[in-house]
Amino acid sequence: QKEMKTGGCGGGDSSSTVVSRPLRPVYVAACSSDVRRALSQVLDSALQRTPRGGAVSISLVREEGGCATVWISDSGLEMQSELIGSLQDVEMAVADLTAS
Repeated sequence: QKEMKTGGCGGGDSSSTVVSRPLRPVYVAACSSDVRRALSQVLDSALQRTPRGGAVSISLVREEGGCATVWISDSGLEMQSELIGSLQDVEMAVADLTAS
């Protein structure tokens, strides 16, 4: 795993982002625009709701059996239910692609 930590532009009270990923690329069978849209929505929400001094963590994990999992966590408020529904739609589409 490779980890990168970034900070905001200002003083020491800014938020930080931690990105953790495998050393080798991870390839998935999925519609790239759907995955990009879902990740963008979740990351935008996490960044907007994280208070100054908080943190957003993003991890990509290569699972056994060739699957990949993206974990996004933040120290902000809870995610809106419509974003959770959007993620479930993408998860179902990816599952359909990998099953066929």
